[in-house]
Amino acid sequence: MANFISEQQIVNEEYFIDNYIFSKLNEKYADIDYKTVMGSLNEIQNVFGGNDNWASASLTYADNLISIKRHEKEFDEKKSFTFCILSKNSREYLGCIYIKPIKVKTDLDLRKLYYDAQILFWTVAKNNISIDDEVYKNILHFIKNEWSFKRVAYPGRNISWENWENMKIGIYINDRDLCPHVGEYHGKE
Repeated sequence: MANFISEQQIVNEEYFIDNYIFSKLNEKYADIDYKTVMGSLNEIQNVFGGNDNWASASLTYADNLISIKRHEKEFDEKKSFTFCILSKNSREYLGCIYIKPIKVKTDLDLRKLYYDAQILFWTVAKNNISIDDEVYKNILHFIKNEWSFKRVAYPGRNISWENWENMKIGIYINDRDLCPHVGEYHGKE
């Protein structure tokens, strides 16, 4: 885990990027986070892959608070970084960004060979209009300009979930699906 970010990497608790604020997720956001998560279950479903069941209608406030505290601790320890996405003018809660290391569990796992980090995020619809692509472009800008990563995976976006899972078990994938360039945008097809 020591190589996840460089020692010189400065991580702020808040960033102002275009029309958004990326703010460290912590307990002060617990109420609005829970309300937003529960009201956005369809948008959030499969953010962490098809085999992940977060978030579901059975998620309790207490369980969500435990997750927030874990994210805050990981942030403070520089193990991973979770930011809430807020609108710049009204500070409306619009979603979350998860900047995580590649966790290799077997010698077969190819992901760490190709990527320095993985980034996942979810957004709510704003006035019934998806802001996902706009936020994605802002996240790409944020990572390129504020972080030292050279090769970032956005599972489900710049690499399919199927190929991401196959890399875990050592199956080489098509180079077209590998996107080592931090600032490269791959919108929804």
